[in-house]
Amino acid sequence: HYTQNRPNRADMLVETFLERSKDMPLAVQIHCPDIQGAPNHILTAVEHLLNASPRWRLAMLELPYTVYQALSPVIYGRLDLLESLYLKFDLPHKTTRNFFSGIDAFQIAPKLRLVSIEGLPYATKNVRLPWNQLTHLNAYHDFPNPNYHCLRLSSNLVECHISSRGDLLESPRGAYAPVSLPHLKRLFVEGTGALILPYLVAPNTEVLHV
Repeated sequence: HYTQNRPNRADMLVETFLERSKDMPLAVQIHCPDIQGAPNHILTAVEHLLNASPRWRLAMLELPYTVYQALSPVIYGRLDLLESLYLKFDLPHKTTRNFFSGIDAFQIAPKLRLVSIEGLPYATKNVRLPWNQLTHLNAYHDFPNPNYHCLRLSSNLVECHISSRGDLLESPRGAYAPVSLPHLKRLFVEGTGALILPYLVAPNTEVLHV
């Protein structure tokens, strides 16, 4: 965690931790939302953690959106151990659907089953994930279309948490098609996330919390 006015040499600490953990899988958390103002030792510590991505089992990342876009050359195709991924974004309020060029970094992760996304509009357009292999999805944002497309692509979900304060916009192609989630057991919806309920076909759901 990067906090202003702390003199700790994060680069030396992280380098020591990585060296002593040898080949063990890692649970990594990077909380550095203002990387532009970070001192060099923080930037070096983040670089060490990114270079260790082949050992990531769990990753919790809170980074500026520009850094997410720059991750692909560093970690793309190196996430063979990754099982759980948490992404948090802090975006300008008036972000549009074309704001991103797309994030490819997490597209290849054969063991990835749990994804949590917070604050990212139009997630299926702006981040490429192996949606169909996910069994657990948590998606939270304040933008329109409360994660309809995330569900449409994630047909193997067992548990899902959806939260939004945005509207479900009309599709330019007409009414939305039903979303089939045959394996879904637990569904938690909050706010206007409940607007996706009329489109869900989930006959095996055991818990529904609205």
